[in-house]
Amino acid sequence: MTTVESVPPGATDAEQPVIRPGDLLNVYEYQEIRHEFAAGAGLRPDQVLMTPYGYPPLPRPPAGGADGSGRLPAGLAPEMAGHPVLWLDGPTRRQGRDEPDDAYAIRLFLELVDRGYLDGESGRLRNPLLSLGIDVRDAGDRARIVAYRDGGWDPGLCGLVVAPNPATAAGTLAAAAGRARDAHAEAYQSLIDLYRRTVATAVADARATLRGAGFASDSRGLTEACEALRAAAEGGTGTGDARERRGELDAAYRWLLARMAQIDGARAVLAAEVDRQTHLDAPRGAAAYAVEVERAHAARCAALEPHMAAVYTDPADQDRLRALLLAARTAYVDALDRARTTLAEADRVVPEPASAA
Repeated sequence: MTTVESVPPGATDAEQPVIRPGDLLNVYEYQEIRHEFAAGAGLRPDQVLMTPYGYPPLPRPPAGGADGSGRLPAGLAPEMAGHPVLWLDGPTRRQGRDEPDDAYAIRLFLELVDRGYLDGESGRLRNPLLSLGIDVRDAGDRARIVAYRDGGWDPGLCGLVVAPNPATAAGTLAAAAGRARDAHAEAYQSLIDLYRRTVATAVADARATLRGAGFASDSRGLTEACEALRAAAEGGTGTGDARERRGELDAAYRWLLARMAQIDGARAVLAAEVDRQTHLDAPRGAAAYAVEVERAHAARCAALEPHMAAVYTDPADQDRLRALLLAARTAYVDALDRARTTLAEADRVVPEPASAA
């Protein structure tokens, strides 16, 4: 698990942050980083301050008691107790009544940078517990942290504070956070608008693909190529060279495979959008469905290739040609049935744009 003594949450082993302020995250990236951080810190996702603007996730600091107790969230992993945001002074850690979460998260980020507890370039954190000589790897220190986290009073920990930078005027960073949040929000809205247009086009194309698909029409090329190859193999008149007919069969077969992959892809587009609209907190994302498409294509090829090999071995054998067509039909219908099930779900969940008058 990532610890605050070394590489920051969300950073690589090369100490380069995965995200930087100003990076605009889509909903999948946002939720993946948020949930991963929460799991590593022993927190619920709602206990993590996260913006879609590239700022690193932060534990949401509890209000804490007047005596300095209660500043670690319940259940926090001891390794995360050294996160400096948890030891900010009371006025700084307190969220303003009208302060949005995004502005709050940005303000805390700027405060940590300003106080020298977070490197804005590398994302590296400075552990305030080290000033007390506390090392979470030591069993006794670990027990001390856990006891404090669970409500105990500790003179050293209760008195520990990451104090303000005396050179920074009050309200300066809050104003800077507000300006940054407004600028990011404007850029993000432009990205959302583009994303929505792109998704709407992809969803419309996917619907059209599935509604217009049918084995009878899509398999016509393969059926004709099979018949032409059989006739050529039997030496029928006007059939041309058998080698040329083999090429035609191969091209028709590959086209049908590509068509089935297109059907899988259309289903993936609709499934991703259904998932996005019905699982707003943690949608799977398009990448997960892309893997499914690749696996389905590989399994389909593995099932059909023996039939193609059998046809090439004896193209005059009608039983082999028929077996190929039946296997292709089974694969196609399975793909289309599954896709149309998703299409029906999309028609219930994802509204279609109104037709222009």
